[in-house]
Amino acid sequence: MSQARLDQLGARIRPIVERYKRKAATESKGRVDSASTQVGVHVRDPASGAEFGIEASRMLRPASNMKLVTTVTALTLLGSAWQFVTPIEARGTLQSGRLEGDLVLRASGDPLFDVEGDGSVRELLAPALDELARSGLRSVSGDLVLDEGSFDKPAPPPGWPGPEQRSSEYCALSGGFSANRGCLTIRVTPTSTGSAAAIHVEPAGYGLERRFSATTVASGPLTLGFDARPTGLIVRGTIPKSSSPYVGSCPVPDPVDLFGDVLRQGLEARGIRIEGKTVRERNTPAGSVIARIRTPLIDYLEPIHQESNNAVADQVYLGTANAFLGNAKREAAQAAALAAMERLNVTDVGFRQVDGSGLSDLNRVSARQLTAMLQAVTRGEARTAQLFRDSLAIAGVSGTLDDRMRHSPAKGRVFAKTGFIGGTSALSGFALCKGDRELIFSIVVNYEEFSGLNRTVWKPMEDEICELLVGVDP
Repeated sequence: MSQARLDQLGARIRPIVERYKRKAATESKGRVDSASTQVGVHVRDPASGAEFGIEASRMLRPASNMKLVTTVTALTLLGSAWQFVTPIEARGTLQSGRLEGDLVLRASGDPLFDVEGDGSVRELLAPALDELARSGLRSVSGDLVLDEGSFDKPAPPPGWPGPEQRSSEYCALSGGFSANRGCLTIRVTPTSTGSAAAIHVEPAGYGLERRFSATTVASGPLTLGFDARPTGLIVRGTIPKSSSPYVGSCPVPDPVDLFGDVLRQGLEARGIRIEGKTVRERNTPAGSVIARIRTPLIDYLEPIHQESNNAVADQVYLGTANAFLGNAKREAAQAAALAAMERLNVTDVGFRQVDGSGLSDLNRVSARQLTAMLQAVTRGEARTAQLFRDSLAIAGVSGTLDDRMRHSPAKGRVFAKTGFIGGTSALSGFALCKGDRELIFSIVVNYEEFSGLNRTVWKPMEDEICELLVGVDP
């Protein structure tokens, strides 16, 4: 597509943006006006190099579009074949099935999450537990040591939502160790009227006291609530007798503690007894590696891109820094992102990354930077490019785009990452126009927070622009 042709396309995008700005002002009764609303749009044709932009270099909050930076950084610096590897070491003498000493694990940041699973991590741990069994290990006289290395103690990053939202799954914390992305998956099944509901929690061995008060009622609304606190797991409310089983999740207070509890239970289930305690240390003396927990990076692209899982993205953010720089601090994770941008020849002016998920309102990136990173990853190794595209949500078909553009020409032709936090809406990815010519686009909106506008204004605007893109005859 020539530059002149793309400029013509841009001339059709501009009035769409202005029309929806006016709609936002009308629906918000003037609270969200044009002066306080920034809409960054950038479209590039990777085949010709032509570009079009509206405020494309303005640094904006990207919401979950920051996840694209997280995954592109990991793929660029580590490669698509890279794995999270958590070594399990025998620190002491292993003889006749007994370790006289400690069993030590070194943090890699693995979220240890199966997007297709029920919250259990048994299958993810199984290969390492099999390896331990083959080593002959049956008992440990010392402690189960979780060495967190340079990973900070799990805590909300700067700019995250306040305490009133911390019990929500999207606020799950990250750390050197985790299991089921730092969440408990809870399945509540109705029983007989007036009786306690049946409650099943994964991952097994989660270690919190059960404080269950959910009951089955004859009829009425489902009113279940979950909250995991240091004092116990609270499951309360009602579920109608005729209801299907309800499945939900909540974050645990500390994902490292969750991992330790779950691993210990898994070891005991395999007949491996730990006589000591579970302890958390840093930079402990090395032992002999007798097993490893391994999870491919590519296994996490789908939950990050299609399901927009915050904790998985943040674990990848920190894990990338740990693997590339040997330092898992958030400052090092941003340095890793900057290194990737330099390697990809993407300008980093104004860029700021606080977390891997985009949940922090302190993140800053431009629409032009996002399209440049998308273009760079697709110009790299062919397998990596294909894995990346395949992991994105598809308009009207899958992931967070399954209910958007379902009845439009864009269905099945837009592959993208959505984004939303209060005052921010975004959509970035790839659009197949006529002849299957690929355009790369990014749309990022920052506005005065006003409830409902993302649904009624900004999502429709993004969808209309995408529909325009796929209809272009290059």
